[in-house]
Amino acid sequence: MINILIRADSNTTLGDGHVSRCITLVKAFNADVQIHWLCHTLSSRHRHLFKDKQYSLFEPPTPVRIDESSFCRKLIKKLHINVLIYDSYSLDAKWRNELNLPTQIKVVCYDDLANRAHDVDILIDASPTRCEHDYKNLIQPHTKMLIGHKYVSIQEMKIAASEQKKADLWHIFFGAGDPKNFTASYLLLLLTTFPTIRFNVVIGNLDNVPNIKNIQQHYPNRINIFITPNSIDQSLAGCSIAIGAPGIATWERLSIKLPCLLLSTHKNQIEILKQLDQKKIIIYLGQASRFEDNLVKIEKLLKHDFQNRLRIPEIDALGTQRIRNAIMELHYG
Repeated sequence: MINILIRADSNTTLGDGHVSRCITLVKAFNADVQIHWLCHTLSSRHRHLFKDKQYSLFEPPTPVRIDESSFCRKLIKKLHINVLIYDSYSLDAKWRNELNLPTQIKVVCYDDLANRAHDVDILIDASPTRCEHDYKNLIQPHTKMLIGHKYVSIQEMKIAASEQKKADLWHIFFGAGDPKNFTASYLLLLLTTFPTIRFNVVIGNLDNVPNIKNIQQHYPNRINIFITPNSIDQSLAGCSIAIGAPGIATWERLSIKLPCLLLSTHKNQIEILKQLDQKKIIIYLGQASRFEDNLVKIEKLLKHDFQNRLRIPEIDALGTQRIRNAIMELHYG
């Protein structure tokens, strides 16, 4: 039996991405692997999911969170952990070294930013624009690097890239958090600017449901709402353009060759969105708070048939299996 501890969080500020891709990874392991979770915060969607799946979940009391490494170290010893996986922008080599783990315990981390040091056995960064050189001086010589979009952790989509797309159906999703309800703001702008377009709208934050349902009442035949779905593939079916925030959903959109117009809702997203735009993988409109500027950009892009400019890479659902294989090889040697 292999015992794995996953350290990740989700909430309206962070979104669901970190926990979601770890959940996708968990599904790739067999019954001989016992998964435990250490989470300081969980979104309402994940809390319900963890309860339904009966995941082994540990949530430290608030005072303990000040000394997270001490709590985590004790938990690793208690659970006889063999592999520690962390997915958090707030954790790095300093935190890992504070754990003072025995050498037989292997450490794996997800990262997207390449902006801090990691002392790990495996580092995963699935960004299509990333290269190993980006982590020069940030990792140890022994670290195995799983870099590039072949390691994207997404669920297998139930719709094909070849499925017919409807020009008058667009997709809107600003992530599981969306505390500023950009979903409602952009939905209203797009409804009034493009009167012939219908919208599939995914709502990740339950607090935003009343506002968006109110908008739907005024445009009853133009809006389909999907509330905190376990997968967004049904909402993507038939859509010809995706508008929203980045995250795991970016790779799900791209896996079915859906042209993406993306906006940054956090400063951490800006650099990678610019890189994806430069590679013509997506179109980066700008910061989500600049409503009018971004609307003008959308209008201009539509006039110039931007979809034909994009070079969307082939993204499969095998990334999780590749990561799983690397972890098992690391453990068994």
